[in-house]
Amino acid sequence: MSIYIYRYLLSITGAQISLLDGKAVNIEIHDAALRPELQKQLQATGSGSVEEVLLRLLETQEEQDGWLLENRETINAKIRRGIEQLDRGEGIPEDQLDAHLANLKSQT
Repeated sequence: MSIYIYRYLLSITGAQISLLDGKAVNIEIHDAALRPELQKQLQATGSGSVEEVLLRLLETQEEQDGWLLENRETINAKIRRGIEQLDRGEGIPEDQLDAHLANLKSQT
């Protein structure tokens, strides 16, 4: 499968990419399993081309990476707090976890 893209791109794992500043880029995808995934995304997003699908995926990944960077300290603090709670024996026993989560879900 070859894809031509007319935008600036980042690297894509498992593909050969030649970045030509603002020029057409030929991407050869060697993993046959990506073809159905790209087609599924093409239909799910209503995109007009595989290029649009890739652009959406890259934009989404960039948004997620940005959010993680912006919230890294808060996330790490919550993880540390959870580990400290577990170390003090304040965790929820595994056999009670499903009921606890269901209870929390019903409160929202």
